[in-house]
Amino acid sequence: MAAGSNPTRQYGITKPLSLLGPVDADLQRTAELERFLVEAGLYESPEESAKRVEVLAKLDQILKGWVKQLTSQRGYTDQMVEEANAKLFTFGSYRLGVHGPGADIDTLCVGPSYVNREEDFFMILHEILAQTEDVTELQPVPDAHVPVMKFKFYGISIDLLYASVSLLVVPDDLDISQGSVLYDVDEATVRSLNGCRVADQILRLVPNVEEIDMNKASWSALFEPFQFFEAYKNYLQVDIIAEDDEDLRLWKGWVESRLRQLTLKIERDTYGMLQCHPYPHEYADPSRQCAHCAFFMGLSRKEGVQIQEGQQFDIRGTVDEFNMK
Repeated sequence: MAAGSNPTRQYGITKPLSLLGPVDADLQRTAELERFLVEAGLYESPEESAKRVEVLAKLDQILKGWVKQLTSQRGYTDQMVEEANAKLFTFGSYRLGVHGPGADIDTLCVGPSYVNREEDFFMILHEILAQTEDVTELQPVPDAHVPVMKFKFYGISIDLLYASVSLLVVPDDLDISQGSVLYDVDEATVRSLNGCRVADQILRLVPNVEEIDMNKASWSALFEPFQFFEAYKNYLQVDIIAEDDEDLRLWKGWVESRLRQLTLKIERDTYGMLQCHPYPHEYADPSRQCAHCAFFMGLSRKEGVQIQEGQQFDIRGTVDEFNMK
């Protein structure tokens, strides 16, 4: 390579199918899509966007103050207290820029090695948030596959994860995409970091993000609602019952965090021949006297798998095992 020459940047593992830019027809379809999204109300207002930025800034200040407080209480030097830091990252739909109005924000707090998850995050920070004005519906879920603190801050739903990395001071320019961030951390921390690391990787590998090519249908077809309760012959209903609404909120969050495990167990116990598709929304039965909600899962045989005629799947043992846990 000649001195001073710039190497061509390559995205992904394989070479691109084409390096040509968009033609007029592509730009027209993009404009049509943007108009459709606006008319369908899928863009949040500038006021809501500004509110999200403000809420994240306030949460960031709370987290930094929490770490400095712990640093001081544990007898570190004044200089360490001054340098003590926590860094707030976002991931999920908000980080990728594809969230809609009212969507929650997935967030990750990265703290130093001496600030732990069990006591410092789920007890001390929980208490700080509980006493913070405009924090509502605070719900810790420490036993989830990815431990999370759920709450609303100024009416915006927040899912907050925590990762304690092997650093005494968390720098403001911390790059969690580097493999070194995973050094000497527990599995829960690895899982907590994964959401942000994957989001960053997606953004790096897709240089031109909203790009799409649809020649056989209009944009509206892409957003037609999926008729979940007409798509399957069999469904599994998971009822969640509690004594009152507050207990239901806590109990529901705990059960919901384990539905993923139920899905995997059903597919595992049927050797992948039965697929389980959870519906993301809950349902409430107002006719019930107690606090109640339910989640549904569509059950279908895996396409392309040879199954004997009349063969049935008995998942009662899997469901009973899930109920006992």
